[in-house]
Amino acid sequence: AMATAADLVIAEAEFIVPVGALDPNTVHTPGCYVDYLVQAHTTLDDLGSSASVAGSSKKVDDARMNMARRALAELRAGDVVNLGIGIPTLVADLITPAHGIIMHTENGMLGVGPSPADGGALDYPVNAGKIPVTALPGSSYFDSADSFAMIRGGHMDVAIMGGLEVDEQANLAN
Repeated sequence: AMATAADLVIAEAEFIVPVGALDPNTVHTPGCYVDYLVQAHTTLDDLGSSASVAGSSKKVDDARMNMARRALAELRAGDVVNLGIGIPTLVADLITPAHGIIMHTENGMLGVGPSPADGGALDYPVNAGKIPVTALPGSSYFDSADSFAMIRGGHMDVAIMGGLEVDEQANLAN
């Protein structure tokens, strides 16, 4: 964790509990690394239009959805798939547990499911594009360092990348 190497650490927490209230097995950053503790006060007004997922599964044009469908057709049961931002995130909207495919997002989630139909944005995890998603059965969350360790360690079978520009020889520019 970055807190172990920083000169000054300010931790923002939604809930501040009395000493001893946390199970020691759930502590990720021991208090000796934290210099200041700040109570988070995020309200739905602070989030503005991102406070609700209503309309987040808006109509996507056919060309983009066709690309997502084509990408899904390339996947096999058992694949662990890293989803980049942009069109690749649409693949998760097509996936079901029956596909037997595990979607990964670089910000730290295995088991990414479709975008939620309704509810508050704070009720859902987000993908690497900061879009609310659902968690399929068996999902797990972890930090981005572990996420990239999975990638570097060869634990991804497929990566579906978004690209700003791709030439006819498949050179990618982001």
